[in-house]
Amino acid sequence: MKRLSQIKPLIRRTALLVTAGAIAVAGPAFAQNAAQQNAAQPENGYPTFILTGFLGGQWFQLYQGDNARTHTFDKGIIWGERFTEDVHKYWGLEESLALGYNRLNIPVAGLGTFRSDTINTQLTVNVIAYLTPRGSRFRPFLTFGPGYMWYSPRNTATVPAGVIQTVPLQRKGEPMFNYGIGLRQALTKRFGVTYEVRGIHSGSPKFGLPAGPVAGPGTLYLPLGDAENAIYFSAGLNYALLYHEAPIVRPVIRDLNANLSAPAGGGGTASITGGRPTVCRGDDLRLTATGNGFGPSPTYQWLVNGQPAPGGTGTSFSLPTTNPGNVPVTVRVTGATATATAPISEPVNAGDRLHAIGAPAGASLQWMLNGQPVSGATSDVYTAPGAATANAYSVQISVPAAAVTSSAVTVNVLPLQPPTIQFAISPNTVPYGTRIPLAATARAVNECNGNVTVTYSGEGVTGTTLDTSAVSGLDMTNRLRPQSKTVTVTATARDAKGQTATATAPVTITLVTEATRLDDVVFQSMNSRVNNCGKRLLLETLTPMLRNDPGATVILIGHHDERETGARGARLDMERVNNAAAVISAGKGICPSLDLSRIKVKAAGTDQAAQTRPALCGTSVTERSGAGVRANDDRAQFRRVEVWFVPSGAAMPPGITGLNDASSADITKLGCPR
Repeated sequence: MKRLSQIKPLIRRTALLVTAGAIAVAGPAFAQNAAQQNAAQPENGYPTFILTGFLGGQWFQLYQGDNARTHTFDKGIIWGERFTEDVHKYWGLEESLALGYNRLNIPVAGLGTFRSDTINTQLTVNVIAYLTPRGSRFRPFLTFGPGYMWYSPRNTATVPAGVIQTVPLQRKGEPMFNYGIGLRQALTKRFGVTYEVRGIHSGSPKFGLPAGPVAGPGTLYLPLGDAENAIYFSAGLNYALLYHEAPIVRPVIRDLNANLSAPAGGGGTASITGGRPTVCRGDDLRLTATGNGFGPSPTYQWLVNGQPAPGGTGTSFSLPTTNPGNVPVTVRVTGATATATAPISEPVNAGDRLHAIGAPAGASLQWMLNGQPVSGATSDVYTAPGAATANAYSVQISVPAAAVTSSAVTVNVLPLQPPTIQFAISPNTVPYGTRIPLAATARAVNECNGNVTVTYSGEGVTGTTLDTSAVSGLDMTNRLRPQSKTVTVTATARDAKGQTATATAPVTITLVTEATRLDDVVFQSMNSRVNNCGKRLLLETLTPMLRNDPGATVILIGHHDERETGARGARLDMERVNNAAAVISAGKGICPSLDLSRIKVKAAGTDQAAQTRPALCGTSVTERSGAGVRANDDRAQFRRVEVWFVPSGAAMPPGITGLNDASSADITKLGCPR
């Protein structure tokens, strides 16, 4: 009895809350449902199987037993799904699966409170009693039913103030009973929302803890006889898995007649001026109508391809020239009209077909409702869209006093087509520096093209010429390897209408290799030995170039100063050439191996016509005592060997004649000069 007296206050509060919620939910729904029932459900259909996903807040309260110490749950959240089958006009069955999240609080004597996150899983089967019938937009309801709840703690119980005992909390299940009220509102045929408040009563789980008092401080237990009660509010989204369609009742369709007595009309003449036999698409062609014998204020209707032209109701008319082809144009001139009206003499229902009887050829009809024209209702048969009172519908016939259509003026609208163009460049491979005149052939397709002009664009193009020397991307500083670049020239034909056509032509520009002159190897007076400065030029500059191009040739041209006289001086030019050749071909010591067939030589004597390019190393190279060439020796430039590198495929340097093959006997015996 004591336990019951503790439970009653919460039961009364929950019942009061459920009752107030039912009044708040059902009151507006009843008031609004009567006015919106037909509008919300015009077909009187209703969902039969409904899936609802919901989310809400959940509050627990513990009904404790005799022992004053007990546990509590903090406020939490709940979410889940419900599957409802409406088995009757006012009754339904519901299956629900929900997950709740709350924090469990267990006081421990003298040491504070243990807390653990807890998931409660609820499985219920409920009866639903609706307060409005199926098909209503708003459906307040009451619900109740049994279920089962699993409590799943997420932690192990440890006393906060000190580890007095550690107890693994266990998942436990308890039978439950739930009850509540709610409101289901239809938003569309298959979608809607649900608002609910529900109460839950279940046994209190023990989580594997002792079920009664245990002496001593730091003890963790749960009292006997406790019960868990919760209340939660939720909102959810409904989807009708199955929907019952109401049968459609089709009205009986009748045929009703309006008998006309039409007035007679008269005649006149009509003609068109301003036409041209041929126009281009998009051109402005303005035609003028002349009517005689139609009275002071005739009306005009222009016809294109036999159909009334939009806006063509004046004496002048701008013919649309958007569609190519032969376009016949006429104008119908109408004088004053005579009218008569005949009513439909019985009530008209939705779907009734109304017939105008007795309309002569050429007469125009207009159906009227309550004396006002019905938009678009101008044929002899009209189907009524809705119910009307007796004699509300009538038909008006209009017979022109004079209606004459002119002879047709046929206008040939030519299509707008871009001009044609042909363009090619031949030959399409040219050496660098070539200037190529550009010439494309452009033609008009028809007279609408007018004058056709051609312009050219592309890299190196100026006006009607392609200057290949203006094309970038070729390395003019490195002629040791062949280079090429393909550019595309575009020819654009443009006609008087602004239409264009393009054609492209590729051109490959080639840049061949050419001989490259290196610095001269210079010598001491009356000496043919290649010093260290000259060896650096031959070994570090020339040799890598020969290695990278196995087909390349080297030219060595020896000179001696005019002051180097006598028999010894006369031999210095060739001796200097042979020593330089030995440095790059001996294959011994620091000298690399090179086939002598790749070396061309010449002794030029004192001929200094070729510009001098002395290689002076200064202090950057250490020379043997007395072997260096001083920078202030102005005659050193004439004691030299010209060095030329001729890449594979390149021509010999222009102006150089008298070259000979290197002498194997003279060069081989020198070995690698020191």
